[in-house]
Order: sequence, then structure tokens, then C-alpha cells
Amino acid sequence: MKKLFLCSTIALFSVIVTNAQEFHFGAKAGLNFASARGDDAEDLETRTSFNFGGVLHIPFDEKLGFQAELLYSGQGYSIEDENNGDLNPNTQTIVLERANTNQIGRVAAASNDGVILGYINIPLLVDYKIIDALSIQAGPEIAFNVSSKADFGGNEVDLKDQTSGTSFSALLGTQYKLPMGVFFQARYALGLNNIPKDDAFEAKNAVFSISAGYFFN
Repeated sequence: MKKLFLCSTIALFSVIVTNAQEFHFGAKAGLNFASARGDDAEDLETRTSFNFGGVLHIPFDEKLGFQAELLYSGQGYSIEDENNGDLNPNTQTIVLERANTNQIGRVAAASNDGVILGYINIPLLVDYKIIDALSIQAGPEIAFNVSSKADFGGNEVDLKDQTSGTSFSALLGTQYKLPMGVFFQARYALGLNNIPKDDAFEAKNAVFSISAGYFFN
């Protein structure tokens, strides 16, 4: 299913770019308010991080267009321990044991800072202008995990081997573009597959982001 989604996405992007008559290139940066959703994610809290990268916009006509982006995105989720303080050595030992037994979700539940995830994200969005400067954007996003760790009281556990290498999301947001090329975005990404490889713990990405950027041409 993942391979089919990836191949279809690449094919769609190739067709659009090949037939495009006009391109606009830009860059953006912003904040992520990331968490997780799912049956085992009720106690997980928001983690604030950042995003940055490049933007390609292809207009089809005055209202309809296509926008692709290549971004670094900091995601994950946080949770405080019950004592709201440093974890004791016994708890740290449990965290390490759980990390080694593929329990990424329970590692987060036992850590101060939770799970810190880094992705390379590729959103592929349909852009439809409501009014002259304001548009609605929607489409799929594929993301490749480049880092995954749990942080407990300043001590880190590498969770890369326990984290799904690829994440898929559905995106919905808005973009406001000024005449001089400056633009602003607000967007929500709804994760469609599990963050940990272990399906015994259900937690999917859920990210609200705000960004600002500039089109160079």
C-alpha cells in the first residue's frame, strides 16, 4: 500500500511538472505544534518545533494551481511524568528496557520530554483561490523519518529502529500571498499511519503549523 501511494504520488508530480508552463520558486519557515492521535495517545501533549524548506508553485489558471514543498519538519509529542520532576534511575532503566523491546509509545509515557521526531516532508497540494490573495490548499503528504529519540530528564534514547520510516498524512490549510511575493500559511496534517512500527501502541502524527515565506519570482 505504501509503495503504491509513493509511486502514484511520484507519477502525478512528474506529469504536473512536465506539462507546466509557469513556475514560482520560494522558501518558507515556521512553527509546528505537534502531537499524536489514536487510542493510546490520549495522554500525550503538544510539542512545539519548527519547519523550513523550499516551495514550488505551478498556476494552472487564475484560480487553480498546484504546490509542492520539500521541508524539514520537527514533530513528535511530549508528556510530563507524574511527579513533574526528574525521573529516578529506576524509571530510566524501565525506559531503556522498553526502547529495546520496541515500545516507542510507552517510552514516551515514561519521559519528561516525550518523543522527538524529525522528518523530510513532501506535501503535494491543490491550491484554489477563494479571493485574489487567499487560497485553500489540500492534498497528501509523504514524509521520511530521519531522526527519532526519547528524551527523559536530558537523557536520550535512540528510537530510530522502532519508528516507521515513512509517514503519510492528509493536509488541509490556507495560504495568503501578498503582491510582493511574501506569503503566510496555516495548515493541519492528519497522520494516516502509525508512528511506531509496533502496532500494539496506536499513535499517529497530528501537526498544526504556521509558516511565512517568500516567492523569488
